[in-house]
Amino acid sequence: MVDAAEIEAGMRVLEPSAGAGALASEIRARHPDATLHLIELSPHAAGHVV
Repeated sequence: MVDAAEIEAGMRVLEPSAGAGALASEIRARHPDATLHLIELSPHAAGHVV
């Protein structure tokens, strides 16, 4: 999924329904120059976002 997003350096990335943040962790690892914004409405899941 990260490859399909075609994220480039300096891009702003929005991840709605971030869950525990697994996808966000992969995005950070592959694209450290991108700005990542996460949204998670579930208090349980939001407490586990890394």
